[in-house]
Amino acid sequence: MSTLSKESEQALLHTLGLNYGDKSFRNHFVAGDGHSNMPHLSELVAAGLMEERNAPAFCSGDDRLFVATVEGRRTALRIKRENAPKLTRSQARYRRYLRVSDCFGSFEDFLQHESQGA
Repeated sequence: MSTLSKESEQALLHTLGLNYGDKSFRNHFVAGDGHSNMPHLSELVAAGLMEERNAPAFCSGDDRLFVATVEGRRTALRIKRENAPKLTRSQARYRRYLRVSDCFGSFEDFLQHESQGA
């Protein structure tokens, strides 16, 4: 696969909702003629990362629906992973706390537990 432009990468991430968080919560991008992302969506279709489908009836007549393919989803996750910011030790520790926060009364309790090496 050829290298995608940054704009195409962002369109792919947006299609899957990955520009808002770490988990995909959708798989669609609706755009019509003249939309600023149309060249990038066309690039993604040509690369096999998206498919173009008919837009739902409630959309405008020239709107088209784009959805990520399986390979497009894999590529988006790779892009997300490669562009993830490096976390400081404190940020990483707080994210660990968020994953297990239901086991602790407070962040302070979590820190005490971590400092005990348990």
